Amino acid sequence: MDEDIEILNTLYTKLKDVCVRSQQKKIHGSIYLALFDIGSKTRRMRVLIDSAVPPSVLTFSDLERFIGLNYIQYIDEDKNLVLTSKGIWEIEKNLNIIDEDKLIDFINGKAFDCFKSINQSLQDKEKVLLLVAMSVRTFSESSSVDLTKSERIHSYWKDAVEKSYEFLCENKVILNKDVLKDLFNGRTGKTALLPVIHCFRYSADIPKKTNGIYIAKNSKYYLNIYQNGDVEVNKLAFLFNLIFKENINSELVKNIYEHCCTMSYEKSVEVFSVGEHPFATSTYDELIYEALRMLIVDVRP
Repeated sequence: MDEDIEILNTLYTKLKDVCVRSQQKKIHGSIYLALFDIGSKTRRMRVLIDSAVPPSVLTFSDLERFIGLNYIQYIDEDKNLVLTSKGIWEIEKNLNIIDEDKLIDFINGKAFDCFKSINQSLQDKEKVLLLVAMSVRTFSESSSVDLTKSERIHSYWKDAVEKSYEFLCENKVILNKDVLKDLFNGRTGKTALLPVIHCFRYSADIPKKTNGIYIAKNSKYYLNIYQNGDVEVNKLAFLFNLIFKENINSELVKNIYEHCCTMSYEKSVEVFSVGEHPFATSTYDELIYEALRMLIVDVRP
C-alpha cells in the first residue's frame, strides 16, 4: 500500500492545494473531512474538477489497477482523473491522518451533537425575539410569527421587535445598543421589511437553547407550549427565566406582566386573523402571571 500511496501522491497533493485555495485558509489534518465541510455540493464538485489530472500521470497498469480498486475515477469521458472518496480515505488512513474514530467524532459533531447550545445563555438579540414570541403569545403554530403573510403584517412584527428591544433596554436586561442593527441586518428604517424576515430566520440557536420549545418551521416561528387545550406554565416560566434570570426582581416582574399584556392585546388584532388566535384573553393573562410568580413571589398591580 505504501507504494500505491506514493504513486497517488500527485493526485492527493493537487487536491490538497485546490482545497486550501477554495477554503482560503490552511487545512490542518484531513482533506477528506475538509471536503465534507464544504457545504455546497456544487462547490465540492468544483474542487474535485480543479484537482483533476490527465491519465498520463499514471502508467497504464497503475491506471487500470486504481480504477479497479475504486481509488480514482474519470470525470469527463476518460480525459481527466480525480480521487474517489475511497481513494482519499485509503491515502489518509495510510498516512495516519484519519481513521474510523476520527470520522465518527467528526460525524457526531456535525450531525448528532445537538445539545451544545443547551444551558448556554441567550444572546441579546435572542432575548428580544423570544420576548416577542412570548408577549404576543405565539403559543401554537396557528398563532405563530408567520412571515409568509403580507408586508403589512411584517411591519407589525417589526414594531413588536422594536418595542421588545426597548422594554429590555429600559429595564437594563440588555445594554447593547446595536442589537436592532444586528437584528435588522443594518437596516432599521420604517420601510425595512425584509430585515424582519432576516432577524427571525437567522437565529438558529434559539430552538436549541430553549430545549426545542421555540419552533422555526416554514417561515413560521412559535412556542410549542399549547398541548391538549392547555398552556404549559412550567415551560413559560422556563422561557421567562432564560431571558430575565440575571435581572429578576419584584419590580421587573410587574413590568414584564404589563408589557406582555399590552403587547398581546395590541398586536393580536394586527397580526392575527379573527378566530385564529385564542390567547389574548384574561385567562392567559393569569397564566402569564402564574409563570412569573414561579420566578419570584410578588403582588400583581
